[in-house]
Amino acid sequence: MNTYENALKQLDEIINHLRNNQSADCSKAEEQDLQTLRFKTLKRVLSPNDQASIDKIAAYYAKNVTKQA
Repeated sequence: MNTYENALKQLDEIINHLRNNQSADCSKAEEQDLQTLRFKTLKRVLSPNDQASIDKIAAYYAKNVTKQA
């Protein structure tokens, strides 16, 4: 699997993680909703040649999803 395909998979996992770990605090939940929307948009517009975004996705995933898995 190349890094583009891996980034798409990581985006799916990030989106699911945000949905499944929604905050009870309204302002935090709203921010999580905005983050989810940004990640969904990024997934739609991500191209295989956008290495900077692919690297940022991997870093966010490592920091926020894998540490809690």
